[in-house]
Amino acid sequence: MPNNFPRLMALDLCYNNICDITDAITLFKEIENLKMLSLKGNPIELLRTYKTYMLEELPNLQYFDNEKIPDEDDGTGDNII
Repeated sequence: MPNNFPRLMALDLCYNNICDITDAITLFKEIENLKMLSLKGNPIELLRTYKTYMLEELPNLQYFDNEKIPDEDDGTGDNII
């Protein structure tokens, strides 16, 4: 799929019964320009380390699950995790 959409920047897959976080990460890593991703309502959201793992594996995301990811050096000290 990623090769079919080389400019894809935003992907909303809410409530799609995504269960395997490893498969999801593998696919999303192939989407080079992905900046916004939402997976709310999927079974993987129930995993304790879901948000931390996704953000570590997909460092180019600017928005995750409809929340802006703060820049590391924005000075606010806020953290989405």
